[in-house]
Amino acid sequence: MLSTVGGKPNKEGVMVPQIAENFELVSEKKTVALLKEACDLKLRIKLYRTADETPAYSNLLGINESHLILAGLQPKELEESFVQPCSIEADFKMADKGAFSFNTTVQGVRVGKEYQFYTDWPSSLRVYQRRKYFRAHPTQELPATCVSISKRNTVGRVRVENISLDGALLTFSSTADISVGKILKNIRLRLASEGELNADGIVRLVMPGEKGGCCLGIQFDVLDRETHKRLTAYIIKCQKQMIRRKVDV
Repeated sequence: MLSTVGGKPNKEGVMVPQIAENFELVSEKKTVALLKEACDLKLRIKLYRTADETPAYSNLLGINESHLILAGLQPKELEESFVQPCSIEADFKMADKGAFSFNTTVQGVRVGKEYQFYTDWPSSLRVYQRRKYFRAHPTQELPATCVSISKRNTVGRVRVENISLDGALLTFSSTADISVGKILKNIRLRLASEGELNADGIVRLVMPGEKGGCCLGIQFDVLDRETHKRLTAYIIKCQKQMIRRKVDV
């Protein structure tokens, strides 16, 4: 995932995700082991030439002494733009290990009618902070409503996609002029059977919504004891409901 913080649409008018820098560097020895494992799993990788450009996609195919080998690029129309050596940022995810990114150079070599793409071996990987808490997804039986932000009514215009003791993902029905790092005061949430709670938070993620608008990833500031207690109770109820549904399937 991109470590740069953007805030403008790309050339096609598509909003590019903004993600706050919140990562640790992986040692060179561990980088080698992780990349070998990622290649064995043929993991999907995203390639960005600039922060405001639509990414290309590929799969990690293998490694040699100095390069990572990629299994072509998608969409096909982007191949030509990666044939000449160019600097990129690449990111991929590994189950149970987190999200990783690195900077490198990519180049394409024609093999028959197809291109084979290589990247220089990265000296290190960035691993992004993983979630510490279970994310509860509100349901019809256990709804969660964003009542207001900074004392501005948001009912019907902001939806709670998921929530945890660490923060929440909120979807806005229209584009919000909010950037990563902004402090949001008085986020007022109404949780099923647990009443309303207030929290302050910082924006850690901004990305386009699936049906227009945008999504904000909010990290809560320190919750007071009562708020923590009621939010925990709501999340436990969501967990129990999820378990019951799995048992019933």
